[in-house]
Amino acid sequence: MTRPPDILDGRERKKRATRRALRSATLDLALERGLDSVHINEITARAGVSPRTFFNYFETKEDAALIDAPGIEKQDLHTLSAAPSGQGLWTELGKLFADAAERTTQEITELPRLLQLQERTPALVARQHGRFMQFEAVLAEAVAARLDDGPSARMQAELIAGAAMIALRAGTRQWIADGQRRPAGVYVEEAFALLGELTLVGGMQQEGVRQP
Repeated sequence: MTRPPDILDGRERKKRATRRALRSATLDLALERGLDSVHINEITARAGVSPRTFFNYFETKEDAALIDAPGIEKQDLHTLSAAPSGQGLWTELGKLFADAAERTTQEITELPRLLQLQERTPALVARQHGRFMQFEAVLAEAVAARLDDGPSARMQAELIAGAAMIALRAGTRQWIADGQRRPAGVYVEEAFALLGELTLVGGMQQEGVRQP
């Protein structure tokens, strides 16, 4: 699981600060005149690092304008796929994604501007979608391990994983629209709860989940 920021060592803090500076510089320039018009040399000059340093963190300038997978580590997914607790799979997913949203918004302080740039840049939207789809497939595998075997188990796992990503997106956007008055994780957990009430997703807490 990702270490909390307060116990990161000095080297890791420096790496994260450099990554944030590069992302911030990318957003500054791209929001001013469009990402296509921005050169990596300009980004690194504004961030105060060398062009070579840029490629230690991002392969392309577009990558600097993308959100990483939702802050959920392999160990988190391994824990999720293990024997369930009594609170139900959907509730566990809500807590997992809420915690991840909280970490992500703390580490990517530029998230609102990043989403603003993506809305202006269709190519970024497509790339971001592809990145999230990769994570969604991995999440579906973890969810499938929690479901009873059956002819529809795989489809059910994919539907649950897709619903989780929808709840994450809705909660994050509401957090931004609401002026970030409360922690992002609160909005994401509320989105999970609402989606569970509005659909049959809530039924997964009792049905289809392998019991210990």
